[in-house]
Amino acid sequence: MGVYRPLRVVLFVYECIRLLLMLGLYLFFADTADLFPVLPLAAANGLFLLMALFMLYSLEVYGLYAPLYLAGKLFFVAAARPWFSGFLAGLQGRIFFENLTFLERGNPWMTLGIVFFMCCGDLFSAGASALLVFRGKKEKKLEGGGM
Repeated sequence: MGVYRPLRVVLFVYECIRLLLMLGLYLFFADTADLFPVLPLAAANGLFLLMALFMLYSLEVYGLYAPLYLAGKLFFVAAARPWFSGFLAGLQGRIFFENLTFLERGNPWMTLGIVFFMCCGDLFSAGASALLVFRGKKEKKLEGGGM
């Protein structure tokens, strides 16, 4: 499984960048500059960083995290689709939001671009973790069949 080490490094680096972007978005949408209210929201995203770190450390030991990692990434991509629709409709004025402050702060297209980048990155990381899962199962079958 050492062949997949560069892929696991890329997953870990992406998760570091993703966590920083997610914290930035949480702070951007928060009404205050206090970090404490957004920490529970960011904690769930920190788990993906830890899973990527453990899989980087030893895929043989922590390879069982890969299906959970894959499911979480696919869940984020599935949840982002209605978010994109609502966000674009809010920008075009078709949906009335009671609190439009997040559309008034900064550049909303930048926010849309960041979330789109995270969706593309999550699709890539979901594909990479699927490769790790299915390749790991295939190698285990080959090892088990030889005994």
